[in-house]
Amino acid sequence: MDKLGATVEVVANGQLALASACQHSCHYDLILMDCEMPMMDGYEATQKIRQWERDNDRSVVLISALTAHVLPEHIERSRQAGMDHHIPKPTSLADLREILQRAKRRNLASSG
Repeated sequence: MDKLGATVEVVANGQLALASACQHSCHYDLILMDCEMPMMDGYEATQKIRQWERDNDRSVVLISALTAHVLPEHIERSRQAGMDHHIPKPTSLADLREILQRAKRRNLASSG
């Protein structure tokens, strides 16, 4: 993500995504959530992150589904899990740039 000026953290599965998001929630502008991860899928991890945010009175981090599933029912499932966007794979650098810029604008607006 050097081309986009982003610092990234990569985890191997949904349980680690949940743990990392809850541990570092104030430091993330955006979570790109793979929907098909081992141990815990991205849908469940997102639901648990959203519950943690509510339980701990934390601000909501943007979560974007990153998946090869693009049918309307997949997009709806992402939305119902609490994801803010649905990015189909393969994704382009331009798509990633746009979602990162959206996250930055949102975070600047909420902190200002």
